[in-house]
Amino acid sequence: MTRADPAGSGAGLVDRLVAGETVVGCFIKLAGSESVDIAAQARFDFVVVDTEHAQLDERDARRLVRHGAAIGLSVVVRLAALDVGAITRLLEAGAAGIQLSAVASADDAHALRDACRYAPAGRRSISLAQPWARYGAEPIDDYLDRVHASPPLVVGQVEDGRGLAALPGIAAAVDVVFLGSLDLSLDLGVPGRLNDPRVTQAVSSALATTSSAGCVGGGFALGPAGAEALVALGARYIVVGSDLQQLADAHRRLGEDLDRLRNAQVAVPADTVDPQASRVG
Repeated sequence: MTRADPAGSGAGLVDRLVAGETVVGCFIKLAGSESVDIAAQARFDFVVVDTEHAQLDERDARRLVRHGAAIGLSVVVRLAALDVGAITRLLEAGAAGIQLSAVASADDAHALRDACRYAPAGRRSISLAQPWARYGAEPIDDYLDRVHASPPLVVGQVEDGRGLAALPGIAAAVDVVFLGSLDLSLDLGVPGRLNDPRVTQAVSSALATTSSAGCVGGGFALGPAGAEALVALGARYIVVGSDLQQLADAHRRLGEDLDRLRNAQVAVPADTVDPQASRVG
């Protein structure tokens, strides 16, 4: 793998999606940089550092963003709520994009875009004393040209009926509409039943609406089969599982294998043991 631009890992995802590519990533929920290394070795296109449903704070996220930049892997950060200061710091550290949960209106989506884009496309505050600007080593006009040419990815996560109803306006403001299928199932009254027709129909309809608006659709899958189903519906930003999920699954499989090994042990009747053979010396 080639080493990334030392300024950060931001460039590339928007360009690839605009070019019609499908990109596949995974959630990072563990603080160790090893998860980012392994994701890169597994040839994921990006990872999403999860500060919503994981025990990761902004400091952890910035460290993982910088590590991704060092090894050439794009790192998106998921936030639970709009925090303009955190978005600024994460993008300046080199985040490839911001994924905001619970986007429920066009206003929410525009506020996210404003926080991620410099004027005239947004309202992001500027500083050159940061990694992505090479710490002021290039003129401000050159820096802005570079960021405008390959901006950070803006991902709005829709996860309830309010977001579905506002989908056209949301799709007009973001680069990707990511469908939070588990939260959608909860909102639709069928928690966790992702194959329920109400959930699958909502996801299918939402992806069609998103595509019609000229926006990229995305979603979460537990594994390859779910990812293929999303792609068949037109999604092109796919997040498959997480480092924590893969670790848990591997440990459970190992535990089951060890249980079978234990159960295969056949106790030897005591009267068949030669007492002389068990003596030492």
